[in-house]
Amino acid sequence: MINRDNFKFIRPIKWEEVFLFWYQCEGQRQNWIDLAKKNGFESWSDWRTTSYAIPFDCNNASWGLYEISNAEKVVPKFYGGPFKSWIKHYYNNAKEKTFNEIVEQTDISNNKTIKSIVADFPLDKIIICLEVNDKIYTIEGMHRCCALTAMNKQNKSIFKKVYFAIGKSLLKELPIVF
Repeated sequence: MINRDNFKFIRPIKWEEVFLFWYQCEGQRQNWIDLAKKNGFESWSDWRTTSYAIPFDCNNASWGLYEISNAEKVVPKFYGGPFKSWIKHYYNNAKEKTFNEIVEQTDISNNKTIKSIVADFPLDKIIICLEVNDKIYTIEGMHRCCALTAMNKQNKSIFKKVYFAIGKSLLKELPIVF
C-alpha cells in the first residue's frame, strides 16, 4: 500500500486530457510512430488506443492530476506496467514488479536512457499511472520511474515538482499488453 502523504491533488482530469499528455510525450516522436507502423497500426494514436487504453479501460477510470513531493522516495513502491517486453526482459517473467525490483536488473541500472534522465530529469512531462487494488502501475513513464528509483538508490533528491496523472481503475487487475 502506498503512503499518500506526499500526494497533492491538483484537480480532476478526463481521459482525453491524459491521452494528450501521453501524446505530447511520445506521439510526435518518429521512433514511436515508426514502431506503431511496424506493428501494423495506422498511427501512434491507433496503437496506443487499441493496445493499451482499451484493454486498460482508461476511459472509465476516475482521473486526477497530482504533484508528488519526494517522488524519488515514493515511486520505487509503484509497479511497472504489465507490458510483454518488460515482463520478458526485466520482470523475470513475473506479471508485476515494483520499480525497486526492476532497477535491480543490470540492464536497467546500466541503461543509457535512464542514466541520462537521472542526470537531467524532464519536469515538463507527466507520468501516467493506473491504481488497481491499492497498487499504482505506471502505464507511461517507465524510464522516468526507473530513473527516480535509481536516484533514490543513489541518495539523490530531485528537489522539484513531479506531476502524475493517476486513474482509479474499475478493473480488478490489469491485463498483460503488447
